[in-house]
Amino acid sequence: MGSGKRLLSPTGLYGAGRLVLGGALAVAPAQAAQPWLGGGVWHRSTRDAVRLLGVRDAVIGFGLLDAQRRGGPVRPWLVAAMVADAADAVLAGAEASRSQRVGAVVTTVAATSGALTAALLLRRADRHLRTVSSSV
Repeated sequence: MGSGKRLLSPTGLYGAGRLVLGGALAVAPAQAAQPWLGGGVWHRSTRDAVRLLGVRDAVIGFGLLDAQRRGGPVRPWLVAAMVADAADAVLAGAEASRSQRVGAVVTTVAATSGALTAALLLRRADRHLRTVSSSV
């Protein structure tokens, strides 16, 4: 598969989404996170934390896209994405149960979806790797 087709694969699109979302959170944390975090996002410490999460997601997205483009291993990047999103889901879920805020619930759902998507893509990548290995 050519690098262009790999970038348009589900894994490539997932990486692109992480890169774009992470970039938005890193560059404009208050504006990008406002729908999820509400008014608290305007505190400097909250913006800094959101910016760090954005950088994390952008790096994971970039690494995933680069691995896809080169035909390299995507497994480490998918594991990183899955673990990061699972941690986000647990923390946001705890906040949602404490505060009952809609933003915390939305963040919990989004992070859980991200972790599950990474897990499905990881399973797909592992299945592809086994197929390629057995045909050699």
